[in-house]
Amino acid sequence: MTGEYVYLPSDDTFLLLKFLSNIGAADFSCEIGSGSGIVTETLANISQRVLAVDISPKACKVSWEKVRKRPNVDVICCDSLSAIREDKLFSLIVTNPPYLPFKDESRLWSGGEGGIEVAQKFTFDALRRLKEGGRMAIVLSSLSNVKGYMNSLSERGVKVNTVIKEGVGLFEELYIIEIRMEKKYV
Repeated sequence: MTGEYVYLPSDDTFLLLKFLSNIGAADFSCEIGSGSGIVTETLANISQRVLAVDISPKACKVSWEKVRKRPNVDVICCDSLSAIREDKLFSLIVTNPPYLPFKDESRLWSGGEGGIEVAQKFTFDALRRLKEGGRMAIVLSSLSNVKGYMNSLSERGVKVNTVIKEGVGLFEELYIIEIRMEKKYV
């Protein structure tokens, strides 16, 4: 069932796991776009409570199979965080969204025309649910319009930090971009 319907762990997934290995504990964390559940499983090891969401029912099933014996994890099928109340719930939100610059292609990897449209949606949804002092980590690619993504956050007063930058292949770099919630973002 994975591969065609569920995003399989790849370089970007492992980069996000590398980031998580250095951040310490969280009270309530969330993964937007749980895919195979490997990141959710790692969050379960460092968080008191975890929520995994994915738009794909098949991805939710795969994620649930990976974490169902963990009493601190829930999996919900929804688009981004649309089924979660807009309240300051999470101390950590992570996502490896589709980021390649293609429109109307596979939901597994197509991030929209600039490669950032899905990332922006996930980010703005997350900011409405991130506790003060909380943080968000998102994976982006140099193939997408990273500058446009950063500008869209800067225009809203959101401060970002690229914490990891790693080359993959000959022509691509992957980034882990971290956002820390310092005040109410709109």
